[in-house]
Amino acid sequence: MKILLDTHMLGRKDTGNERYWQNLSNELVRLDKIRIVKYHSSINSGLYRIFLGFQQIIKRHQPDLLHVQNFAPWKKTTSIVLTVHDLCFKEQSRWFGFKTRLAFQFFFKRSLNLADIIICVSKNTKKQLLNYYSVSPAKIRVVYEAAANSFYYISVRSRLKEELKQKFQLDKPYFLVVGNVEQRKQPELIISAFKKTLKQYSNMQLVFVGPNKLKLKAQKQIKFLNYVSDTDLNLLYNGATALIYFSLCEGFGLPIVEAMACRTPIICSNIPVLREIATQSALYVRNKNELSKAMENLIKDKSLRYKYSKLVSQRSSYFSWQKAAKQTLAVYQNMLESN
Repeated sequence: MKILLDTHMLGRKDTGNERYWQNLSNELVRLDKIRIVKYHSSINSGLYRIFLGFQQIIKRHQPDLLHVQNFAPWKKTTSIVLTVHDLCFKEQSRWFGFKTRLAFQFFFKRSLNLADIIICVSKNTKKQLLNYYSVSPAKIRVVYEAAANSFYYISVRSRLKEELKQKFQLDKPYFLVVGNVEQRKQPELIISAFKKTLKQYSNMQLVFVGPNKLKLKAQKQIKFLNYVSDTDLNLLYNGATALIYFSLCEGFGLPIVEAMACRTPIICSNIPVLREIATQSALYVRNKNELSKAMENLIKDKSLRYKYSKLVSQRSSYFSWQKAAKQTLAVYQNMLESN
């Protein structure tokens, strides 16, 4: 079986989307009797990819199927699997630029119709897709994402503390925020809740990891680290008192399962998709006061930290890229057999 994957995201540090293709493709190539061809062009243009790029590489390699995300080729010349990560452009359209909204308006619905099978990364994404578009539920499959193997619990805690101090000058307890620093992640509200917590627990720090798209300025006890390697991110997860994931809209929430793999407690927004992924293993909050209270409870209660560390570790075993790859391969095989 020859599969053409749309991996134009690789190398662009596009957080969740890049991780999806990197980890999925790595696991797929380990499976028997499958050959992966990756689409990657020096021309960074979505329109070029849709109208010309895909057609050229399909003609050259003659794949059994094409697996893309969001946007399929304008002309269908092979079987298509389409991955949909989220419907945030519908749920929270005000946070997306004009070009992005226009692209989804003109190309996304057409791509849904062209796709033979649609993969959603959560049941919540599937539910939203069916709510906004006339798509047959029979052509939708749900395949969960997972944490990469580079995220794991570090048992030697003394070494961990030394590396955090040496690499990031972190010698105090801290809360961790991972992902793009943008409006839908509510970073300013997180900072406000943290400052409220500081009034009672002045020894804490707050660390943001991810592109600072809002250009927020570092403050006393608040750090912005931009991109870090997975090795360093694993250190940061392991050392954190908790991950704070206060997003208003997600398709899956990769940082949550990455924190789980590191046995790090999670405080997250009370939205359906995060409840689906974390189930009972996270502390859910709805506003600044609840967020600040959750921080305080984890700081002062060691038994509560242990409880949620154990719960996330147990939940982590439910997700793996090997499992996701096998499910995706089954999608490919079943689709080709029925065509």
